[in-house]
Amino acid sequence: MKNLSWRIVSLILTMVLIGFGCVRRKVEDEEKTKKGKPPKPAPVEEKVVIAPEVQQKVDALLAPAGQRELTDSEKDDLAAAFRELGKPGVICLVNELKKEDIPARRVIIETLGQLRDASAVEALTQQLKQRSEDVRRAAVKALGEIGDLKAVPALTAILQGDKKKRVRAEAATSLGLLRSKDAVIPLIQALDPTKETKRWVRRSAAEALGLIGDSQALEPLMDALNDREKVVRVAAMFGLYMLGDTKTLELLEQRAADPDEEVRQWAIRELGFVGASRSAPVLSAALRDPSLSVRITAVGSLGRIPSPESLDTLIAALKDPEVNIRAAAVEALRTRGIPPVGQGSQKLFDALAELIKTEPTDNVRNKARALYDLIKPTLPPSSPGTTLETPTSTPPTAETPGTS
Repeated sequence: MKNLSWRIVSLILTMVLIGFGCVRRKVEDEEKTKKGKPPKPAPVEEKVVIAPEVQQKVDALLAPAGQRELTDSEKDDLAAAFRELGKPGVICLVNELKKEDIPARRVIIETLGQLRDASAVEALTQQLKQRSEDVRRAAVKALGEIGDLKAVPALTAILQGDKKKRVRAEAATSLGLLRSKDAVIPLIQALDPTKETKRWVRRSAAEALGLIGDSQALEPLMDALNDREKVVRVAAMFGLYMLGDTKTLELLEQRAADPDEEVRQWAIRELGFVGASRSAPVLSAALRDPSLSVRITAVGSLGRIPSPESLDTLIAALKDPEVNIRAAAVEALRTRGIPPVGQGSQKLFDALAELIKTEPTDNVRNKARALYDLIKPTLPPSSPGTTLETPTSTPPTAETPGTS
């Protein structure tokens, strides 16, 4: 009898608690409604039914990828075909990845990356556990292409823990594409040569930090300018350039004299993109560089510098003994534009007239004549004219741009 009484009491208490919970939820819903915030309905999972004919088409599209390596063109066509299928196509590809052994796994991952559908992020994240380095790398790249920030933790874990340098480097690149501030500290650590020994990972980390654009990366990128590997030094300059810090211009000017030719060429090219007049002396000095490639790059960058010194240097380059420098100088002068009257236009006009008379190569001479014809109408009528007598044929010993 006593046990029965306790059961009845327990049942009554349970009913009271349940009723209290219902009342409490009702009151909360009423309060939200009064505040203009209606209660959120329970999320309903969207279910897409895959028609048999769609699945058959998917199987047919993936069949070649299971038999041989597809070309880049074939991969693009495959992505276009799945793009036409829409959401059902994405679902089919995700379902394929859930299978144990599929020969086309990497192609499926690459296709999902091209489709850029965020619903594939979870499935792609699971592919980071695959034993195949190529599969993991493809999944990392696809997550970067999709651009969903939910992938940041998984990509960070790969950057810090994957045993393969190519996969870690790809993770750094993808984190840069995602531009997440949460990735800044892990990328800074990956830029540190005492923590990351592989240069390609450090290079990708430097580029990614530039893309993210966080000021925390400034000092680490400046330190990376002294990295023992030139690819890292070049990437560090890119990162600093992307950050847009005021010190970047000075650093680029310093690196224009770097011992490594590739670093010098990159710095000189970037100085042209910045287009600051103060860099004209640095670029003019680069025309004495022992490397022809560096000198040609310096000429091109001078064409983007709006200063009297850059104009004088380019006019002087029209007499350079190297035909590729003369060709680059004409092109740079065309890019720079016609100087205003009284600010070097007559001097340039006369220099072009002289080049047209003496230049042995048709290509350079024709470009010089085209620029000459553009300048002539802008000069005052009182300006001294020039009667051009151009060579009718190219001397047998003439150089051709690009052969040196």
